[in-house]
Amino acid sequence: MTPKVNYTAHIYQVGTRTLPAELRVSQVFDLAIAVKDLRPRGTYIYRGLSKSLLRGVFAAYCDVLYDKSRARMLGLPAEPTAEEFFSSFTFSPHYQNGEMAFDGPDRINELGAFATSFTGLGVAAFEVARVQMQAIQSGPLTFTPDVTKLPHPQCDTLVFGNLAADPPEESYVLSPQGIHLVGVTVNVGEKV
Repeated sequence: MTPKVNYTAHIYQVGTRTLPAELRVSQVFDLAIAVKDLRPRGTYIYRGLSKSLLRGVFAAYCDVLYDKSRARMLGLPAEPTAEEFFSSFTFSPHYQNGEMAFDGPDRINELGAFATSFTGLGVAAFEVARVQMQAIQSGPLTFTPDVTKLPHPQCDTLVFGNLAADPPEESYVLSPQGIHLVGVTVNVGEKV
């Protein structure tokens, strides 16, 4: 199956979309998850008129796997409450509905939200959420999006579609096989 949606993990300098030149133990950085509709643009005919196909990811939810001995969420106690954990995340203006984020033993569980627009977002990559993290151990640090253990239907990945297209587009709910996942790895150096 050809992937229709891409989830990508990014590491940025705090409050920016700039990659850090290097990362060292105790350094703070942002972890961001972005989503992109990979389906081609196009048009369809409806009642004799040419209409643009709606594109974009309506609902975007994924787990983010990482080694908690190498990084931690900034400012949280060792055993955060669900509210403390959730309030650490900033959700993009494009994804402000149905916001979720839960703590897991080796992951951020069910991170995501659904779109504020009902008319499509297009095929650009859109950030869903970000959180400040701190490197706590030197060596490779990897963040990997995962969609294999999400609860159905609350955390389904949904794409915008066109009910009136002839022929109608395929399913708007994507299975894991229709989703491409891109992790990020950075090498953390010793503390300066």
